[in-house]
Amino acid sequence: MPKDPEFITPNVHALWPEFEIELPGGGKIPRFVTSYIIEGERPAVIDTAVEPAVPFIFDFIEGSGLRPEDVDIVINTHCHFDHIGGNGVFQDRANPRFYAHPAARPCIEDIALQMSVRPVGKMNEMCSGPVGIDEEINEGDLREILRRLHPFIIRMSL
Repeated sequence: MPKDPEFITPNVHALWPEFEIELPGGGKIPRFVTSYIIEGERPAVIDTAVEPAVPFIFDFIEGSGLRPEDVDIVINTHCHFDHIGGNGVFQDRANPRFYAHPAARPCIEDIALQMSVRPVGKMNEMCSGPVGIDEEINEGDLREILRRLHPFIIRMSL
Protein backbone atom coordinates (compact mmCIF):
# COMPACT_ATOMS: atom_id res chain seq x y z
CA MET A 1 0.00 0.00 0.00
CA PRO A 2 1.54 3.35 -1.01
CA LYS A 3 2.43 5.83 1.68
CA ASP A 4 0.14 8.86 1.76
CA PRO A 5 1.44 11.98 -0.03
CA GLU A 6 3.02 14.59 2.19
CA PHE A 7 1.98 18.20 1.76
CA ILE A 8 5.24 20.08 2.22
CA THR A 9 3.54 23.40 1.47
CA PRO A 10 0.07 24.00 -0.02
CA ASN A 11 1.66 23.73 -3.48
CA VAL A 12 4.55 21.30 -3.01
CA HIS A 13 3.80 17.62 -2.44
CA ALA A 14 6.00 14.56 -1.89
CA LEU A 15 4.82 11.20 -3.22
CA TRP A 16 6.32 7.78 -2.51
CA PRO A 17 5.31 5.41 -5.32
CA GLU A 18 6.13 1.79 -4.52
CA PHE A 19 7.48 -0.80 -6.95
CA GLU A 20 9.48 -4.02 -7.02
CA ILE A 21 12.83 -4.71 -8.65
CA GLU A 22 12.70 -8.06 -10.40
CA LEU A 23 16.00 -9.88 -10.15
CA PRO A 24 17.37 -12.07 -12.96
CA GLY A 25 16.94 -15.20 -10.78
CA GLY A 26 13.23 -14.46 -10.25
CA GLY A 27 13.32 -12.84 -6.82
CA LYS A 28 11.90 -9.38 -6.14
CA ILE A 29 12.99 -6.52 -3.94
CA PRO A 30 10.28 -4.09 -2.71
CA ARG A 31 11.27 -0.44 -3.16
CA PHE A 32 9.87 3.06 -3.25
CA VAL A 33 11.08 6.34 -4.69
CA THR A 34 10.25 9.95 -3.92
CA SER A 35 8.62 12.17 -6.55
CA TYR A 36 7.62 15.78 -5.99
CA ILE A 37 4.72 17.65 -7.54
CA ILE A 38 4.95 21.44 -7.61
CA GLU A 39 1.65 23.10 -8.43
CA GLY A 40 1.51 26.50 -10.05
CA GLU A 41 1.03 28.26 -13.36
CA ARG A 42 3.65 25.92 -14.80
CA PRO A 43 3.34 22.65 -12.84
CA ALA A 44 6.55 20.70 -12.35
CA VAL A 45 7.44 17.13 -11.40
CA ILE A 46 10.74 16.25 -9.77
CA ASP A 47 11.61 12.63 -10.62
CA THR A 48 9.07 10.56 -12.55
CA ALA A 49 9.70 7.27 -10.67
CA VAL A 50 9.33 4.04 -12.70
CA GLU A 51 6.84 3.51 -15.52
CA PRO A 52 4.45 1.33 -13.44
CA ALA A 53 4.24 4.14 -10.83
CA VAL A 54 3.19 6.86 -13.27
CA PRO A 55 -0.57 6.16 -12.88
CA PHE A 56 -0.17 6.80 -9.12
CA ILE A 57 1.51 10.15 -9.89
CA PHE A 58 -1.11 11.06 -12.51
CA ASP A 59 -3.93 10.18 -10.07
CA PHE A 60 -2.43 12.56 -7.51
CA ILE A 61 -2.05 15.32 -10.11
CA GLU A 62 -5.68 14.89 -11.19
CA GLY A 63 -6.84 14.80 -7.56
CA SER A 64 -5.14 18.17 -7.10
CA GLY A 65 -7.34 19.69 -9.80
CA LEU A 66 -4.67 19.61 -12.51
CA ARG A 67 -4.25 17.44 -15.57
CA PRO A 68 -1.10 15.45 -16.33
CA GLU A 69 -1.03 17.35 -19.64
CA ASP A 70 -0.51 20.55 -17.62
CA VAL A 71 2.94 19.43 -16.41
CA ASP A 72 5.34 21.89 -18.01
CA ILE A 73 8.64 20.79 -16.48
CA VAL A 74 10.24 17.53 -15.36
CA ILE A 75 13.43 17.76 -13.33
CA ASN A 76 15.50 14.60 -12.98
CA THR A 77 17.67 14.75 -9.85
CA HIS A 78 19.90 12.01 -11.24
CA CYS A 79 19.80 9.25 -13.84
CA HIS A 80 18.91 6.12 -11.86
CA PHE A 81 16.08 4.13 -13.44
CA ASP A 82 13.80 4.61 -10.45
CA HIS A 83 13.98 8.40 -10.90
CA ILE A 84 13.67 8.60 -14.71
CA GLY A 85 11.56 5.53 -15.55
CA GLY A 86 8.37 7.52 -16.13
CA ASN A 87 9.98 10.15 -18.36
CA GLY A 88 8.73 8.59 -21.60
CA VAL A 89 5.14 8.48 -20.35
CA PHE A 90 5.32 12.13 -19.28
CA GLN A 91 6.82 13.05 -22.65
CA ASP A 92 4.05 11.26 -24.53
CA ARG A 93 1.23 12.71 -22.42
CA ALA A 94 2.42 16.21 -21.49
CA ASN A 95 5.50 16.95 -23.61
CA PRO A 96 7.21 18.91 -20.80
CA ARG A 97 10.70 20.39 -20.85
CA PHE A 98 13.21 18.04 -19.21
CA TYR A 99 16.01 19.28 -16.96
CA ALA A 100 18.99 17.31 -15.60
CA HIS A 101 22.63 17.66 -14.55
CA PRO A 102 25.12 17.28 -17.45
CA ALA A 103 26.63 14.16 -15.84
CA ALA A 104 23.19 12.48 -15.88
CA ARG A 105 22.32 13.45 -19.44
CA PRO A 106 24.00 10.55 -21.30
CA CYS A 107 22.17 7.87 -19.28
CA ILE A 108 18.81 9.67 -19.46
CA GLU A 109 19.08 10.02 -23.21
CA ASP A 110 20.42 6.46 -23.73
CA ILE A 111 18.83 3.79 -21.52
CA ALA A 112 21.08 1.03 -22.95
CA LEU A 113 24.13 3.03 -21.87
CA GLN A 114 22.76 3.29 -18.35
CA MET A 115 22.08 -0.45 -18.20
CA SER A 116 25.65 -1.14 -19.38
CA VAL A 117 27.23 1.02 -16.67
CA ARG A 118 24.69 0.36 -13.89
CA PRO A 119 22.92 -3.00 -14.35
CA VAL A 120 20.37 -3.34 -11.54
CA GLY A 121 18.13 -6.35 -11.95
CA LYS A 122 15.57 -5.71 -14.65
CA MET A 123 15.18 -2.00 -13.86
CA ASN A 124 15.50 -1.10 -17.53
CA GLU A 125 12.19 -2.89 -18.13
CA MET A 126 10.49 -0.36 -15.84
CA CYS A 127 11.76 2.56 -17.87
CA SER A 128 9.38 4.04 -20.42
CA GLY A 129 12.20 5.12 -22.67
CA PRO A 130 14.83 7.75 -23.15
CA VAL A 131 14.03 11.44 -23.47
CA GLY A 132 16.08 14.37 -24.66
CA ILE A 133 17.22 16.84 -22.02
CA ASP A 134 16.10 20.36 -22.90
CA GLU A 135 18.19 22.20 -20.33
CA GLU A 136 21.12 21.18 -18.17
CA ILE A 137 21.16 22.02 -14.47
CA ASN A 138 24.51 22.62 -12.82
CA GLU A 139 25.36 23.00 -9.14
CA GLY A 140 23.22 25.75 -7.66
CA ASP A 141 20.92 26.14 -10.71
CA LEU A 142 17.88 24.27 -9.40
CA ARG A 143 16.84 26.89 -6.89
CA GLU A 144 17.05 29.64 -9.52
CA ILE A 145 15.10 27.58 -12.09
CA LEU A 146 12.34 26.90 -9.59
CA ARG A 147 12.33 30.54 -8.46
CA ARG A 148 11.85 31.63 -12.09
CA LEU A 149 9.01 29.18 -12.59
CA HIS A 150 7.32 29.43 -9.20
CA PRO A 151 8.53 32.59 -7.41
CA PHE A 152 5.87 32.63 -4.69
CA ILE A 153 6.08 28.90 -3.94
CA ILE A 154 9.86 28.94 -3.64
CA ARG A 155 9.85 31.94 -1.30
CA MET A 156 7.46 30.03 0.93
CA SER A 157 9.26 26.66 0.66
CA LEU A 158 12.99 27.27 0.79
